[in-house]
Amino acid sequence: MRPFNSISSHRKLEKHPTPASPDANYHTTKKSLVEFHLFRCTPEAGKHATYLLEGPGGRFYHIPAVGARVISLLRKHKSIGEAEKKLEPMGAGKYDVAAFVRFLAREGFVKKIDRKPVHPVHETGNAAHAFHDKLLVPVWLARSLFSPTMFIAYVLAVAGAAALLISGKVPIIFSDFFFTDSLILYAIVSFAITWALVLMHEFGHYTAGVSVGIRPTFGLTRKLNYIVAYTDSTELYRVEPKQRFRPYLAGMFVDLLVLALCVWALFCIGAWKLAGWAMIAPLLTFVMLMEFFSLIWQMLIFLQTDLYYVIENFLGIEYLHKHSISYATEIGNWAIGRHKKPPGNHWGIYLAYILLLVTGTIFNLAIFAEVEYDILMAFVSKAQEALTSTSIIHAADAIFLLAFLALNICLILGSLIPSSSRSNRS
Repeated sequence: MRPFNSISSHRKLEKHPTPASPDANYHTTKKSLVEFHLFRCTPEAGKHATYLLEGPGGRFYHIPAVGARVISLLRKHKSIGEAEKKLEPMGAGKYDVAAFVRFLAREGFVKKIDRKPVHPVHETGNAAHAFHDKLLVPVWLARSLFSPTMFIAYVLAVAGAAALLISGKVPIIFSDFFFTDSLILYAIVSFAITWALVLMHEFGHYTAGVSVGIRPTFGLTRKLNYIVAYTDSTELYRVEPKQRFRPYLAGMFVDLLVLALCVWALFCIGAWKLAGWAMIAPLLTFVMLMEFFSLIWQMLIFLQTDLYYVIENFLGIEYLHKHSISYATEIGNWAIGRHKKPPGNHWGIYLAYILLLVTGTIFNLAIFAEVEYDILMAFVSKAQEALTSTSIIHAADAIFLLAFLALNICLILGSLIPSSSRSNRS
């Protein structure tokens, strides 16, 4: 889940901002008058110093109160220079209203500058296809799925599954991660299962969003040259912070519930001696392990996982990762005598976040070393055996696997190389 999705902007009107990007060639002067399209600028729920702009296509933009003040002045036919003078009592620094206007123009809020029509600069990166027409889940059903009664049922199912795992009544056999000897069949089926799990995860976010009264967007986009599912829940800004926890946690809870259901299914197959169902036990183990790895991955909070947004919402500090890294850098520079000691606002929170970030990363590395590495080596070993086999079918399996891995490496490198080129040119 991405609550603040890549097609949404959260840029602030700052003191002495950097110049506008070259593609935003909107000419303004101190005397320029700005005419806006119709849009809403409302205070963010639970906060008094932050406002939301609802832009074209239902996108949300996060701006501080001073930005809302600028919009209000410009709507009253004040020029850019007059707006800057009105802002002077709000701080000692100078606000670059012209740069803010260019940002609004790029994002499609501005209709005219000095009576000349302007056109937004549409984003060209990851294409996205979203489903906006109607809710995919009725409100009554979404609220029922997250009712107190259902929550108790979910907790009992998860607690029971945990007890079965701890007691050893459902042993985890990592070799069952390979539920078939055919590598071609394994790649196809595992791909389909992974997509199903991802869709269920995102659908959990979507349903939870509907249950708290927002209209999330569920769709497909491209990330690192891969087609991925996403849930855009930027409308969560409209609700109180305490109501945002449910949509943020819903994806992880779906993963946990699917894992628990797999444990219960494996227990029933073994306890009731369901010989006819024993053949699907390795497949259930595969799903269970995939969900386990997915939950562990959530601890990589520097990737801005669901857990990251839960922490950010709990602490009430926006851009927590960015601020924490900046503060750590400033402390490092102070320690070696390059800068003065930074202010101590939120220093304890930033330090705790960095410790959590490091701990989560180390824990993931430990899981990789203890579990995932063995699975990976077993996978490579199977490919080597198939490649050296005299069987044409087994050799085809190995060739398919190698081609599949090579394709994935090319897709990842292909997504990184253009980014490096753009940064070098800039």
